[in-house]
Amino acid sequence: MDNNINDDIKDSNSSKGSNLDFSLPTDKNKNSNSSCLLGNLRITSILVLISLLISISILLVVLLSSPKQATSDFKGDIDSIKKLAAKLENRKLYNTAAEKWIEYLTYANIDDTERARLQYKIAKLYFDNGNFEKCLEHLFISENTKELEDHKSEIGRMKLDAFRRLGNLAGMNAELTGSTAVNNNGENKNSGIIAEFGPDKITDSDLDKIIEDQIDAQLSQYAMFMNEEQLMKQKEEMQKQFMGEEAKNKALQEYIGQELLMREAVETGIENNPSVQRNLETIRRGFLAQQFINQKIKDQIKLSDTDLEDYYNSHKDEFNVKTKANLSRIIAKDKAKAEEAISKINAGMSFEDAVKEYSIDELTMDNKGKMSSAVEKGDKIPGIGDNPAIQAIIFSLKDGEITKTPIKSDDDMYHIYRMDKLEPEHMKTFEEAKNEIAKNKSDAKRKELIQSTIKELQDKYNVIIHSSALSGKTDAGNAKKSDKEIDEINKRIDNVANNKTATTNKNDAKNLDAKNNENNTENDAKKDDKANSDEK
Repeated sequence: MDNNINDDIKDSNSSKGSNLDFSLPTDKNKNSNSSCLLGNLRITSILVLISLLISISILLVVLLSSPKQATSDFKGDIDSIKKLAAKLENRKLYNTAAEKWIEYLTYANIDDTERARLQYKIAKLYFDNGNFEKCLEHLFISENTKELEDHKSEIGRMKLDAFRRLGNLAGMNAELTGSTAVNNNGENKNSGIIAEFGPDKITDSDLDKIIEDQIDAQLSQYAMFMNEEQLMKQKEEMQKQFMGEEAKNKALQEYIGQELLMREAVETGIENNPSVQRNLETIRRGFLAQQFINQKIKDQIKLSDTDLEDYYNSHKDEFNVKTKANLSRIIAKDKAKAEEAISKINAGMSFEDAVKEYSIDELTMDNKGKMSSAVEKGDKIPGIGDNPAIQAIIFSLKDGEITKTPIKSDDDMYHIYRMDKLEPEHMKTFEEAKNEIAKNKSDAKRKELIQSTIKELQDKYNVIIHSSALSGKTDAGNAKKSDKEIDEINKRIDNVANNKTATTNKNDAKNLDAKNNENNTENDAKKDDKANSDEK
């Protein structure tokens, strides 16, 4: 029975064990479960990463397909910017209008042709505002964006005008000659080499820059009393002198000559000569001092055209120009030759041929008889003087007319004169007198400013001038004196010196008289002794 019960229990446990397993898992079961979990995580991560990449790709496609619209959320409506730019342009607010058009171009979705047209518009606005560098920048951007055939000539003229207004002769000539064109290697196709010495080469644009530097150096002396507009006008006038081939060739020859001489000086070591070094240092000190004073006072001496014109109108008598005679002459060695020359000229011989045949004047014979400078009425005529009768004869001649009879000079030569051009007495125009007025009007102010600047620097560096030591006298006072006090001291020193000299002269005279008296007394005594001796 007991056995039956036990068997029932076993059967029961066996039956339950088939449904419930309370035993711990083995290592084999653990590895199997972990592998499944890791596999699931990997799959999930890959799916998330793919989804993220797809999202980013979609976002990039959206942004790249409509960048202007995306940015407009931050910059405002594009049409509003365009309308504002047009309104500013109509109000002639050129600089601000240009900036708004640039902003519009940043966001507007337009083709290259329209973009090039707007760049040209911006360039025009900057030109009208006087900002020529920005004008040129946007003209070049316009050309690089798209060449506008219908505006090609206007763009070319505007570039030339902008370079001219900037005083950039090199840039202007580069545009004229097309020397800015480059080949596929980025090299200048029109290098325009005009001179070579050794490995060094000078191009046409180099020469333009050399000329421009020379002009700037000459203009620097006017920088203190001319405003920017006046300087620019003056620079334009000076540049015109170098536009011709002959003028440019002369400038090139002068530059090459100076460069070669400088190189040879360095080669021979002349710059190491102590005397040369001292002179260079003197030049350097003077140049630096001049540059400093120019910078210091340039903003304090500014004269407008109105100031200059007011002075001109109230001082016109200062700008009266006397009658001038531009003359040619023949100097013959005797009266007969001079009369023969006059006769032949009247018969049809040219004055130039008569110069070759009859003139012995070394000063004018190589220049077809032309005198180097005009003669003002009342001034001395070279070789003749200021004889009123001769002046009257010469200044009565008409253009092309010669003197009817020879004029005898002080050295017994005979002169024949031809009036090349008579310039009647006249008043200088304002344009002719403007630079002269500016210089004269500014000189006094400039001197005053220089003196005050030097006085400030003397105080800054505690300068003491021992004028007594400078004059060779002694003076116990070492304190710094004013100019007026120094003058007074110098006067006193001079007075003392003069008094001392006078006293010395008086004392010398007294001593001389005393000595003479003493000598006379001695002589008288000797005579008396001799007389007594004779009597004995």
